[in-house]
Amino acid sequence: MFLAVLIGIFRLMNLHSINIYPIFLTALYQLHPNIMVYGFLAPIVMTERLVGMKTLHTGRIYSLSATLMVPATLIGLILQIGGFVSEQPVLISAGGGIIFLGLILFIILMFGLSMKTGLKLPFYLMILSVIPVADFALLSVRSIEVDGMPDSLLLMLFPILFILGERVELSRFVSGNLERYGKYVLSLGILVVLLTVMLANFQFSMNLSMMISLVTFALLFVAGGLTMFLEAKNLIHVSRSTSPLQKYVSKHVMVAYAWLMVGCAFGVAYSIQAPGFIYDAVIHSLMVGYVGSMLLAHGPVILPTVTGRKINQSTLTLIPLILILVSNVFRISGDFQLGGVIQAIVSFASGISGWLVLVAVLVFLRSLVFSKPLIQSGPVL
Repeated sequence: MFLAVLIGIFRLMNLHSINIYPIFLTALYQLHPNIMVYGFLAPIVMTERLVGMKTLHTGRIYSLSATLMVPATLIGLILQIGGFVSEQPVLISAGGGIIFLGLILFIILMFGLSMKTGLKLPFYLMILSVIPVADFALLSVRSIEVDGMPDSLLLMLFPILFILGERVELSRFVSGNLERYGKYVLSLGILVVLLTVMLANFQFSMNLSMMISLVTFALLFVAGGLTMFLEAKNLIHVSRSTSPLQKYVSKHVMVAYAWLMVGCAFGVAYSIQAPGFIYDAVIHSLMVGYVGSMLLAHGPVILPTVTGRKINQSTLTLIPLILILVSNVFRISGDFQLGGVIQAIVSFASGISGWLVLVAVLVFLRSLVFSKPLIQSGPVL
């Protein structure tokens, strides 16, 4: 995570003519998305699901999948990085194949977990989210650089859709609404997600027109809207809770959904070739705004299940969320042509905005690492 964040910071500075080129990081600039997705997001999601495997007592094949999936993904990424730096296509191809294997093992584990639950649809959504990123690993074994929106979409759909599946899964535990009418809404959402994944893969593999990109972002907007609909009542209720953790989670989730809608709107604008460097606005509205805010929201909930320690709710703070919000606003503002001195100021603010993300990460980790073992009460959304 820190490697990907640092690469992103210096790459962004260079894009805005703040010319600092750390030799090692510069060599990895083109792999910033790969390292973030395969080196951080995929392993952390996989690790979180290991707890579910132990709790539900899945079979031996699923235990083996759980044991191998994280090492396979990380080893594959290391091979790809080595192959990219040394210009050895064999290493890149081997790394892509091993990453693909790690993701297939993750799908197997998710399927095993789904068999142990009463409501399988959220797991199907999460399984669907892995398909695009696995396809990228398999189809990009010779050229792993992310080049354009079709490539970016395959990588982005994994965390975006997986988090939507987790939100539905959490809603099921704290609300009866999902049992009454939510299955129909969720079934529609699964169909929308399936179409989204299919279109993203078609566009990537066949280099189809921008119209496909427009439809994909429109479908993603609908999928996010359906998920918000499923948990809207819960979010409103939890936001009024006296529990600091519940308030913390609800605020982050609502901000994240707002970024998802903004990112999809930018995606539609990009697809119709609106003026400005909207590509960057799309990527960072979705990945920093939506995914980043959701990670901040879920961290204090997931960490106790992974470490066995309860979170000291008094250490939770909104500062990381505010820093990410400000950073993203600065960054997106720098993507539009404002003219004159204002453009220079905004461009500089956009160039250094990545440091705010790093500070947000450090503040967030501090609030978790230095928390004391406490008993957590009440359901958390």
